Amino acid sequence: MVSMPGALTPTEIQTAHKAGADFIKLFPISNLAAGYVKAIKAPLSHIKLLGVGGFDEHNMQEYIKAGVSGLA
Repeated sequence: MVSMPGALTPTEIQTAHKAGADFIKLFPISNLAAGYVKAIKAPLSHIKLLGVGGFDEHNMQEYIKAGVSGLA
């Protein structure tokens, strides 16, 4: 099975990763600017993040360029 808990803050993201999560869901991604994702990925580039909720065909490239591994 694949583990994909949700998290928002860097501390929550690290905690989920250390607990064995395969991916961390950032939800709702629409409330977070792509700049937030980029800032999180700078020190946590080894953690796979998924954007969930609120993206569309107009902004999904922004989030992918910022560093999410995928969008759901």
